[in-house]
Amino acid sequence: MEAKIRALQGPTPAFVIKLQRLPLEIVHQILDCLPLFKVLNLLAHKTPYAEKCVLTHRYLGLVFKSPPDIASVIDYFLLFRDIRIFHRQTLKDNYLIALNYSMSGYEGPSNYDIIEPLIDEMISDIRGHLRLELPDIDLIRSSTDFPAPLDSSFNNLLNRWFWITDAKEKMNITKANQWNKAADLLEAYPAMLKKPLDPSQDGPRPNTAHIANRFRGNAKRCLRDRKLVHPRHRPQARWFPCVAGVDLIELVPYDRYLWVFLDTLKKHPPVGIMDDLSASLQSISLSLTEVMGTNPMPEGATGQMHGENYRYPPDTADNIRIAMDGLFYVYTGSTLLIVPRIHWPAAMEPDFDNYVQNPRFFIDPKPHPATLPAEFHRCPVRECKPHDDREYKWLEAFLKALSWMQKEFGSSA
Repeated sequence: MEAKIRALQGPTPAFVIKLQRLPLEIVHQILDCLPLFKVLNLLAHKTPYAEKCVLTHRYLGLVFKSPPDIASVIDYFLLFRDIRIFHRQTLKDNYLIALNYSMSGYEGPSNYDIIEPLIDEMISDIRGHLRLELPDIDLIRSSTDFPAPLDSSFNNLLNRWFWITDAKEKMNITKANQWNKAADLLEAYPAMLKKPLDPSQDGPRPNTAHIANRFRGNAKRCLRDRKLVHPRHRPQARWFPCVAGVDLIELVPYDRYLWVFLDTLKKHPPVGIMDDLSASLQSISLSLTEVMGTNPMPEGATGQMHGENYRYPPDTADNIRIAMDGLFYVYTGSTLLIVPRIHWPAAMEPDFDNYVQNPRFFIDPKPHPATLPAEFHRCPVRECKPHDDREYKWLEAFLKALSWMQKEFGSSA
C-alpha cells in the first residue's frame, strides 16, 4: 500500500522544497491566503516543516490539532485528488475543502471541528466515482481480473481505484495498438482495403493516406481517454440505437479480392491442408438459414475443391490456413454473438464450385438481439472497446496470402 500512496503523492515540487527555507512567520502569512485544498496539497508531500507550519498556524492549528489529525486526512485527500485530476474535475466542488479557514468569520472552536465531516465528504465523492455500472465494470474487466466489492475502507477504495486505472490503461493501449495496426495495413495494402460502411467497390480510394492518419490520430486520442461511464440510453430515449457494422474492425477488403482468393484456391488447391479447408467449408452449414439468411448446404454437398494441387510456400500456406479458419465468421470474442463474415446469395451453395453470383463481405444493418448481454453490446462503447485481436491477424493473413497469389498467378489468379 505504501508504494501506491507514494505513487499518488508524486514527486515533491520545487516550491515545497523552497518553502522550507522560509521563516515560520513568512510561511504563516502564505497559509493565510490559501484555501484548505491548497494547504492539503502542501501537506500531501509529508514534509515535517510544512506540517509544523500548519500545526502552529493561528487558524489551521484549530483544524489540525495534532499530527494524527493530518495523517487521518491526507491519505483520503491523495486518493480524492488523484480521482478528481483523472476525471479533469476541480477540487473546489467540495464545500469544506474549498474554504479558507484563515479568513474572518470562522472563529470559534465549533467552526474548525471538520476532520470527520471532511473525511466523510471525500469518501462519498470517492465512492461516487468508483461505483460503476456492471456493463462498465465488465468493459474494463476484459483487460484484467474482477475487483473486490466496493466498501468504505481506505484499502478497498485505494485498491479499487488502482484496479480501474490499470485496467483502463491496458484497454486504451490495446485499442490504440489496434488503430495503429489498421493504419499499417491500410498503408501496406491501400488498393485492397476500405472502411466497412464504404459502399464503393471500385477502389482504391484516393484518400487512403488521410484515413490512415486519422486512424493514428484516433490511437493518440485513445491513449488519453479517461471516460469510465458509458450510458446505455440517450437522454430522451429508452434505448441506445445500434450501429451498422460495429462488430467489424476498421477495415474490410473489397469484395473482388474475396472472389480472387476463392477462385485461386479452386484452381490451385493447397497441398497438405485440403482436409482442413474442407472441414472449414463444412462448418458453414451451422445455422445458415438463421444466421446468414441463406439456404443451408444441401445434402450431398462436399465443399471439395477441384484443380491441380499446388505446393504453396510454408508462410503462404500458414496464411491461407488462418484466412480459412476465420473466413466464415467474425471473431467477436463471444459465442453468444454470431456475426457472419461473408454473405452468400440465397440461391447458391456455399462451396468453391458455385459462387458465380459473387459472395460479398457481410455488413449487418440489423440491431443486436435484445437478449444479447450488455458486455457484448459494442454500440455504446465502440470508441474505446478493443476488438478481438484475431480479427487483425485474420485480415493480415488474408492480405498476405492474396498478395502472394496475385504475384504468383496474376492479378486475376
